Formats: sequence, structure tokens, C-alpha cells
Amino acid sequence: MKTIRKAVRKEHKDFTSAVLRARQLYGRISNGWLLVGTKFRALRNPDKRDIAQFLFFDVASQWEAFSTSIFELELKRRYGVRPDVALRVMSDVDGRGFISGYARPDTIRERAEVLLSKNSPWVNLRNALGEQVYKYLFYSYRIRNFIAHAGVGKGKNDFHKLLDELAIPKSERQGLSAGRLLLEYRDSKGKIWFDALLDNYLVAADFIRRNTR
Repeated sequence: MKTIRKAVRKEHKDFTSAVLRARQLYGRISNGWLLVGTKFRALRNPDKRDIAQFLFFDVASQWEAFSTSIFELELKRRYGVRPDVALRVMSDVDGRGFISGYARPDTIRERAEVLLSKNSPWVNLRNALGEQVYKYLFYSYRIRNFIAHAGVGKGKNDFHKLLDELAIPKSERQGLSAGRLLLEYRDSKGKIWFDALLDNYLVAADFIRRNTR
């Protein structure tokens, strides 16, 4: 039991460090200078959007790794199986033969209901933390996929659904990048989405750490 809790704490520390590093890097890089030819110039808005988009994608990928690792730890504790068995169960749950989907909140909740117990934090996250935390995880998932798939296919369609949900005016959507959404639009509390979604990741990660037994 102590070994599991220690492993959970380590995963949590690694993830929170990744969020802190992303924020620090954005602050340092976005206020820096870019060499153009033989001259330096301050970074412009398109440069800053690209930086925010890249750093957000990295954090979102770290969140998926965190979620996958914690789920694996829960599975091993519940059934007393070896790591390779746990990973095989996790990858085969949808019959696809590889591990994916652990960044999507509804998917991981459904898998936890089947493979873990009703006391799993993944099952209780929505009720315990509220609808906003759950929705923000879904927003992050859609933004991450939009970036990952270069704005095409299902990633693009889901991103457009997100813009509908966020009530982004259609007149402002032409060429709207993930970076611009993250930096130039705000949630209901006035936070830019870059900060709001990173804060939300930390809230969710803290809950998972506290409630993984």
C-alpha cells in the first residue's frame, strides 16, 4: 500500500512540475527576442500563440501519461497483477491493442467503472469536483487533439464543437488557432484559457492524488 501511494505521489509531482515548467517557459520565451536575418525583434502575437500552443500540447500529453500511470497503479493494486498484465488489460479494454483514451474524462470514467471500483477517483471526479472541472478536462482534450491532428478530420470537427460551446462568434473563427484561443479568449472568471485549463489540470491531479488508495 505504501509503495502504491509513494508511486502516486511521484507521478503527481512529475505532472505538477511539468505544468510549472510550461508556465515558466512561456513567460521567459514570450518576452524574448527572435533573430530575423541579422536583426533581433520582439516576439509578435503569432509567435506567442505558437509557443502557447506547443507548451499546452506538452502539458496535455503529460496529463494523459499521468492518467494512464495512475490507472495502471490502481489496477495493479486491485487485482495484484504484474505491470505487463495491467497494461494488457488497459490496452485491450476497447479491443484496439494499444493504450489510448486516458486523457478523455468520460472514457476513463467508464473504464474505471468496469475495471476498478466505485471508489476510484476517476469514477467520482465529476461529482466531487463539479461540472466545470470535468468540462474543462474535456475542453483540454479537444484542444490537444486539434493540435495533434494539425486541425483536420475529427480533431477539427470536435474543435469547432468546442468553439460553439464557448460561444466564440463565427465572425472570429476564420483561421482561429489553438494558440489564439488559449491566449486571447477567457473563461467566465476572466482567465485566459491557457491559465484556466492548466489550473484545472492541477485541481484534477490533486484530487486524484488524494483519493487514490
